[in-house]
Amino acid sequence: MTELHHERHLEKEMLEAAQHVADVSHVEKDPLLIILWRLNHQDRTLDAIKSDLSSMNNELTEHISRENVIQESIDDMVSLWKGSKVVGRIMTWLVGIIAAVGAAYAAAKKTLIS
Repeated sequence: MTELHHERHLEKEMLEAAQHVADVSHVEKDPLLIILWRLNHQDRTLDAIKSDLSSMNNELTEHISRENVIQESIDDMVSLWKGSKVVGRIMTWLVGIIAAVGAAYAAAKKTLIS
């Protein structure tokens, strides 16, 4: 018996079980019917779980791809912030030097005038 034929035969048995399981007298005569019905129900539940897992996988993949783009932006912002700290220090030194030169010039001018 080929695998495909075997699957179809099993599928037919499960369909019969689902149709007959409501009749208690059949179940009492053939408890295999309730087992087949439960297996069929489990298959449907597993298919629903697989569908949910596939959906979650897609969402996680999208989230991870967005995270990579966001991480690059965050790295750029951190680099810019670190650069602005360096520029801020340079500007502070530069203003201090200019103020010292200005004060020295004013003092020199004042001594020359007096």
